Amino acid sequence: MYSNNLTPKELRVLKLIGQGKSNKEIAAIEHNSEEVIKNHNAHIFYKLEANNRVHAALIGISLGLVETPFTEITRKILLAHLSEAEAKVTELKLALLKLDNKETSSNAVSVFAGQASNEN
Repeated sequence: MYSNNLTPKELRVLKLIGQGKSNKEIAAIEHNSEEVIKNHNAHIFYKLEANNRVHAALIGISLGLVETPFTEITRKILLAHLSEAEAKVTELKLALLKLDNKETSSNAVSVFAGQASNEN
């Protein structure tokens, strides 16, 4: 099961990752060392089952944790670069993560239902 119980600090770091900030920039903003930020990154990757910063940002965007004016467009572009099977697996993981997230669970059901109806 996916664990997306990010601490407030991890959530702030994830948002900064989503804005394209480097570890050095995040460390300066958060008044921490780069090593502390790298530890937060590792926890974020583990909790979101992300492979890297881009993957974590994509998951954050899809969960509504990272705001961007191009959230839906970004998700579609990134998923377009995956194979069909990878894209389906990623979509299912994102739907499960949304359902796990207490703050967005009602939105996730409607989004997932909307995607299913669009495929029919």
